[in-house]
Amino acid sequence: MFSIQTIGLTKRFAKKRHRGVFGFLRRSQPVPSCDDVTVALNQVNIRIRSGELFGLLGPNGSGKTTMIKCLSTILIPDGGTALVNGFDVHKETSMVRASLGMVVGGERTLYWKLTARDNLLFFASLYKMKKN
Repeated sequence: MFSIQTIGLTKRFAKKRHRGVFGFLRRSQPVPSCDDVTVALNQVNIRIRSGELFGLLGPNGSGKTTMIKCLSTILIPDGGTALVNGFDVHKETSMVRASLGMVVGGERTLYWKLTARDNLLFFASLYKMKKN
């Protein structure tokens, strides 16, 4: 059995556009064309067996973080599918999250004042993990 399997996983982002006054998009801006899209993941196929040690390596902007965010259901892939511990990231998001132990971030946002332990307890509570 595979812990993680992706088949044709794809994720695209609209490129940042010029924003109007106060940082808001202008209403008259058109729908993004093909030239306005950045492909972060392009038909990614991987299979990671249970117990296998696996690393994602690549330069900045190669899609490593996007891949992790899609696998952990933080982002929704635009195409393809992914299974995490046998659960589909599209159809069984709560089961995927319950089977992972993940704390996101590194940037100092809302949780920067919490200790490492408090961050772990906070995110564990979001995923309804038992406190031990």
